[in-house]
Amino acid sequence: MKETLIRLLSGIVYVTILILAVSFSQNSFLVLFGVFMIIGIVEFCNLINLNKTYSLVLGVTLFLLFSILEI
Repeated sequence: MKETLIRLLSGIVYVTILILAVSFSQNSFLVLFGVFMIIGIVEFCNLINLNKTYSLVLGVTLFLLFSILEI
């Protein structure tokens, strides 16, 4: 029961931050998803024992490229 409550509260916080970022501006949306991307890359690298440096450089470079070009 305690784990379910923690997951529920984190989900509410996540959705609230997501809605606020989307409604505030495009830049806040990009920053939020950039942070989520970095956290996701780090977690994925930890799961499969991959070098984080190359993965983060590639991920951030592609993110910046696509966010600047707005493809």
